[in-house]
Amino acid sequence: MKLTNIFVPELKDRHAERSLVSTFVDVKELPEIEMKLLNDVVAATVKFKFYYNKSSKAPIHKKDIKKTSILKTLEIVTRVISGPSDLVYEAAAKQASKISLSLSTQFNNEWQKSLMHLLNKPSKNKTILNLGLYKNNHYGIFDIEHPKNLLQRLMSENDIQKKDLAILAGVNEATLYRHLSGETEISRDIAVKYAKVLGCDPAKILFNDLVIPVWGSTDPLEQSSIERLSVYASEITANENLGVIECPREIYRPDVKAIKVDSPNSHLHGQVAFYYNSNEPIVLEDQMVIVGTNLKNLVGGEIRQRYFIGTYKKNRNGRTVDIHSIDPAVIDISGLTPDEDMNSYEDFVGLEEGQRIVIDDITPTFVAPLVALINPSDVYSDKKIDIQKAYNEIYTQSRTDEVKALKIFKNNQMKSIIEEQLEDNIDDYVDQMNHQKIKALIMADKKLQSVISTAAYGKAKYEKKIDIKEEAKKIKADLSAKEELIVREAVDRLQEQMDIPGPDDEDYINRP
Repeated sequence: MKLTNIFVPELKDRHAERSLVSTFVDVKELPEIEMKLLNDVVAATVKFKFYYNKSSKAPIHKKDIKKTSILKTLEIVTRVISGPSDLVYEAAAKQASKISLSLSTQFNNEWQKSLMHLLNKPSKNKTILNLGLYKNNHYGIFDIEHPKNLLQRLMSENDIQKKDLAILAGVNEATLYRHLSGETEISRDIAVKYAKVLGCDPAKILFNDLVIPVWGSTDPLEQSSIERLSVYASEITANENLGVIECPREIYRPDVKAIKVDSPNSHLHGQVAFYYNSNEPIVLEDQMVIVGTNLKNLVGGEIRQRYFIGTYKKNRNGRTVDIHSIDPAVIDISGLTPDEDMNSYEDFVGLEEGQRIVIDDITPTFVAPLVALINPSDVYSDKKIDIQKAYNEIYTQSRTDEVKALKIFKNNQMKSIIEEQLEDNIDDYVDQMNHQKIKALIMADKKLQSVISTAAYGKAKYEKKIDIKEEAKKIKADLSAKEELIVREAVDRLQEQMDIPGPDDEDYINRP
């Protein structure tokens, strides 16, 4: 299979290509991407549409496209790139980047979605997914795209040229060319160098994203119906047009599944819920879950398997299960006012509990734990690239703030214990005087102040990475042995000073 790159209709003038203007700059039209699996090779076709002014060789300006006089002279020309997917991607990605950086990013996303959608379809004989046939490899989802394509994609998204990447990464330009051609494998060290410039995790250069289908959606607030089938609020309905989603590597497992919250009136709108497949009705009291149960349709009475998202609650009868909504907005008691005859406190509690229930008294066929609920637009935001590029300074500042917060908390904790121990034996009539004196003495105790902040931590190492023990990151109520010794010594020292009458002590003691 060879790569073909043609215009339809054909451009007779070889210079005419320079006068083409993409429809993306006008109507934001994305290129069409088609893919199919031929044996173990993915064949792809990408179509870019352009405006072409056949009456003039001069380029068309965006501002002139909508002018009536210009529109009459324009026709649509389609650039069709087809062949093996790896070759098609290289040519199409280059075309997208020439048109617009924004289009380049969107094209990369659509390409990834199209490829994963194809590979997650059943094979012709339905015995295996296309993923198992692709490349005839044994690594499955981990080996869908070659590192050379991943690197090329990241360069395109960052609008960075080969020469610039080589200089900024401190890599020989010839080496970069060999990496982009696939002639040389990208090593771990080189991946880190490229990643610092491109603002990404080095893993994104060596391994493709772990992308899975979003098989269904749910609305936690509104009931609906689909083709005469009743749909509860928080019920999950299947939809094969929801595309795919990148699964965080930390939670990926071969049995992970994803659904989307589609509810414009909910604060959860756009969130994607990940859960692990289950075939057992396990008990997960008070946890967010996906459950399956057999229910009758309201119309026709047919029993079918139905799916819900919610919080697992054991029913009062002890045998069945209730599912509560994960969205607090389902509770609405506005407009109700208590009076002597009705709407008592118990009535309000009962109403609130009733509104919280999605469905009650069911017998689950399976219960699956929800492991993550994320907003893709936040997690995979473009801001992530900028933050990654500033990794060193942001990481150091973040960890420095942690150390400062821990020290402040520990200092206040130790001072509070000292005050409490010293004030235990204070008489009421001098309480205020001694309280102020204790504070003054603590602040004046230079020995205590000099060791209080370094008792548990030693000197912080403010380098690119800060060496902090895991135990020191956790705020605990109990003091360490060293801190307790400092407190005891400070209490004894301050108690001795408290026993020495100050210039105003006699006035307070002899006061009638």
